[in-house]
Amino acid sequence: MGSLDWMSKELKPFLHQVKVYELNIDLRKYLWYSPKEQYSDTEITYILYIHPILVAVSLCFFICLVSIVKEEKTFKPYIFLLLQALFDLLGITVQSIPMWMVFVISDKNDYIPFQYCEVYRTFTVFIQQSLYIISQWMKVFMTVHQFAIFYFSVRAKSMVSKTRIVLSIVVVTCILIPLTVVTKFVLKFAKAYYRNTETGSIEYYCKIVHYQIIGEYRNLITFVVNDFLPLVAYIVFGVGLSYQIQKRRILRRQLQNNQSTDTSLENLARAHNFSAFIFVFTSLPCFAVDLIAVYNSFGSEKLSFNEIENTFNALLILKNVCQLMNITAVVLVNLCLNRDMRQTLINKFRTLVPCLRYN
Repeated sequence: MGSLDWMSKELKPFLHQVKVYELNIDLRKYLWYSPKEQYSDTEITYILYIHPILVAVSLCFFICLVSIVKEEKTFKPYIFLLLQALFDLLGITVQSIPMWMVFVISDKNDYIPFQYCEVYRTFTVFIQQSLYIISQWMKVFMTVHQFAIFYFSVRAKSMVSKTRIVLSIVVVTCILIPLTVVTKFVLKFAKAYYRNTETGSIEYYCKIVHYQIIGEYRNLITFVVNDFLPLVAYIVFGVGLSYQIQKRRILRRQLQNNQSTDTSLENLARAHNFSAFIFVFTSLPCFAVDLIAVYNSFGSEKLSFNEIENTFNALLILKNVCQLMNITAVVLVNLCLNRDMRQTLINKFRTLVPCLRYN
């Protein structure tokens, strides 16, 4: 107890100075937060130079896909593909805008003023995660949707009604956004201070602190909703779609008249089957990151992120790269397997570039 009394006596002048400082000065003008302290040099290089290029390429392919679907007037079968690509693109872009502005604009004064910290957190945590979760489940709906169209090909038109599409989109949005609020608002900014050893003055800054709304089960719920259920759906319906494709291919070989089967429907199913495989691959980095968080919540021996910092940072970068590149990959797969879409794209390029018309 004597040592504690001695420490309290030593800290009294310091705490009194802090209290007087808080009463006389507007802290918001002196608080700051530096994002660069949270990122490695590799992550900063990726955000500043590589990420904008990937966003631009993905945006071009997304515009290309929209124009092809519009030209072919096949909006209903591709609605979920368009939506998941749009949410992926928006989520990654929204997340990077605040960081990119800080890295470029605040070169000398490497900080965010306190009054903008909540805006920064909202863009980089809540909005990005909400869009990511919605995108994941749009991919699930897309895979299930294409499997249903292929499996029930006779009643395909009745299954692709506008009412069902709009209803599924509204349900996903209304359920997953509140879930994001509960599971992803785990970071908040709080004021902190330290004594400058050179000047002896007290300096204030912003720091990130963690808090949990639903306790230790937050990471488990996030893992199940974000990663496990979508991944299982991709695999199950992807395998089911592959089986139906093989079954129809065998049936077509057995028929004497090959025109009796609709090959365009098969090409569409094959394209989305490859798309499901791409989605499985692109989900693995985020799956690994959230799985580590679940292990730390329930495991007896916690895995320190500091020990695997380089691996963890690489997984986060790979997650963002995969989210952007899956848009490009899905478009390329659809173009390779769908002859009508490929021909439409060629005709559009010939229209835009006059010199190609005569080749």
